[in-house]
Amino acid sequence: MNVRFVSSFVATADLGSFAKAAEALFSTQGTIASRIAKLEEELGVPLFLRDGSNLVLTEHGHAALPAARSLLEASNAFVAAAGGNRTEGVLRIAWTDYISYFLSSKLLTELNRRHPALNIEVQTHSSMDVAELLQQGRIDLGVFVGVESRRNVTAMHLFDLPLRWIARKDLLGDCRSLDILSQVPLVNYPAGTLPAQAIDKQLSDAGIKPGLVYWMDTLPSVLSAVREGLAVALVPPKILQSDLQKGDLVELGAPSPITSLPFYSHFRNNARADLCAEVSQLMAGLLSFDK
Repeated sequence: MNVRFVSSFVATADLGSFAKAAEALFSTQGTIASRIAKLEEELGVPLFLRDGSNLVLTEHGHAALPAARSLLEASNAFVAAAGGNRTEGVLRIAWTDYISYFLSSKLLTELNRRHPALNIEVQTHSSMDVAELLQQGRIDLGVFVGVESRRNVTAMHLFDLPLRWIARKDLLGDCRSLDILSQVPLVNYPAGTLPAQAIDKQLSDAGIKPGLVYWMDTLPSVLSAVREGLAVALVPPKILQSDLQKGDLVELGAPSPITSLPFYSHFRNNARADLCAEVSQLMAGLLSFDK
């Protein structure tokens, strides 16, 4: 059995399309589709249901996926044991504190298992600063909100992080409408960022002039302001799930000014591109959020 065919199957299952799998594996959509077809022919069972551009794992595909991952791990272990293609040196990663909150330990643990000789350097910055570090060539892989469209840079979509208006229940009282933002403190983000632009537009369109505004640029600061009842903030409910379930925090009835933050990994098409693509694919597999 061809390991590349198995790798193409796992990438397609994780990313949901031939096109995204091709991007992750630096191949073409036609090649990935052909590999999957040959693998299905060899196995004698369909792995995906094809509905136009949508791919859904069949019962056989779901059953085969864990074994396929194990096969790839065994293949990598064999190469490492034989002393071939060892990934060494330092991989420099920079991401926003949103990513650090959800991903750091899981990703580093898995990378250490896959590439024990690889050292990882991680920095945490704002999206704008991460993009600048990538432009300057001071990092190998950058993860931030939005797509950096530059020559010789690959951008891979990882996940969309939903945001909602959230505050302590006792701060809001009985009011759950957007009008409360003219009466209680509000957290806003640095000017020019996607959340700040969306917040400003929503308040402007609703004719609401906020009273006291706290400008914060780190996620821990924003979360503390919400948990301590200092202000209302636009934050990921996923992070505050336990507080929401207990009823200490509540969501406003008002719609979020931005449905979700789109996070992308970015890396240059150089000698480390294959490794960065592998890490990006791993990130996408470890992170998924329901809206």
